[in-house]
Amino acid sequence: PSPTDHEKMPTTTAQFLYSISRGFCMEEVLDRTKPKSIASSKTFRGQLALDPRDIKTVRKWCSELCAELTERLDGDRKEHGRTPNLLVVSVKLSGINKNDNAISRSIQAPRKYNLYVEEAVKTVRHIVDRAAEASSSRLSGVKIIILSLSASSFVDVADDSSSIMAALSRCGVKKARPTKKRTLETDEINVVEVRGNLQDSQKYQKRSSLQDIGSFFPKKN
Repeated sequence: PSPTDHEKMPTTTAQFLYSISRGFCMEEVLDRTKPKSIASSKTFRGQLALDPRDIKTVRKWCSELCAELTERLDGDRKEHGRTPNLLVVSVKLSGINKNDNAISRSIQAPRKYNLYVEEAVKTVRHIVDRAAEASSSRLSGVKIIILSLSASSFVDVADDSSSIMAALSRCGVKKARPTKKRTLETDEINVVEVRGNLQDSQKYQKRSSLQDIGSFFPKKN
């Protein structure tokens, strides 16, 4: 580094910039960290701004954003073995007061992906209604210019190797076998089987007794 560089910045910073400019970096390579949140958003500019009263169009875009978000969440679950605990719906509105307002609302993330759309649509309507009510604005003048969905607060999920049943099996605890349910029909079958066994036993005893009696009398030539 030149003497001028030492005067303007610390020696370590100057040495770092000098090495980087020549393609050398001595910093340790760190593992890739897990993302803290996963989001999907859409901007609607000018005449494309959404009318919140048009529920069909709002549902259409919520469905597309949820499809993109859940696809990324599914990949994250397979890679990192976790699932989100919160779903954050953010809406930026125009036509309320003088400035555009961005409002977010957090809800518990549904456990099933097919429930995301309904929860997102419900939350968007709730945000718009509350914002219009608070500002005494009419919905006819309110437009959605940004719609965003994000998932966060991830928690680990148990896979087959770390589940409770897997842990019990590793400890030598066997899974309980299902027991047969006792019914009137099974009782009748058991009675018939016992009765049949008694009859067979009586016939065998009678046959054995006759054979024993015959052994006392000599056979005629």
